[in-house]
Amino acid sequence: MQNMTLFKTIATGPVPNYVLISNDGKFAYVSNSGNGTVSEIAIDQWSVRRNFKTGATPEHMVFSQDGKTLYVINVGDNSVSATSIADGESLNTYSAGNGPHGIDISDDGKRLFVSNKKGNDLTLVDIDAGTSSMRSLAPAPYHIKSIRGTGKLYVSSRAQPWIWVIDQKSLDIISKIPIKGEGHQMVLVQN
Repeated sequence: MQNMTLFKTIATGPVPNYVLISNDGKFAYVSNSGNGTVSEIAIDQWSVRRNFKTGATPEHMVFSQDGKTLYVINVGDNSVSATSIADGESLNTYSAGNGPHGIDISDDGKRLFVSNKKGNDLTLVDIDAGTSSMRSLAPAPYHIKSIRGTGKLYVSSRAQPWIWVIDQKSLDIISKIPIKGEGHQMVLVQN
């Protein structure tokens, strides 16, 4: 096992919340819930390169499939902001529902899925049309993970010990996977 020694502390913004690594592994993006920004960190220098403005209280994030757009959940104003990685400019803001938390992108890269633990629903954002629609999903949908190429979406519940398996196109529940405790952050492990 490697020695887990702290080697660098990087000041981003107030209340750093979540981190996402770019597809090429060169940058880390940190959502700063305290001031409505995302900090871009150059990993080779371990320094903040620039900050992007988002909505209020940014938290979880996901990249577009080509890595050119960063989508950020803004809990403070129930929105998703889209930011261009190339120039840091805001591209769009989408309605996310009540109490957004988890976010992921569809297999075709054209839709975003947002879990709303307060609203007990799943928001589907059509990126090109700029529209949002909702599907009831209770209780307390929490974290989301899409496994590319499967057409499925995995959503944990904050209130029940299970993970829903959902069809990405119809948003129908395919099954439930029982777990022990609360399903928090989910990651994909490939064999």
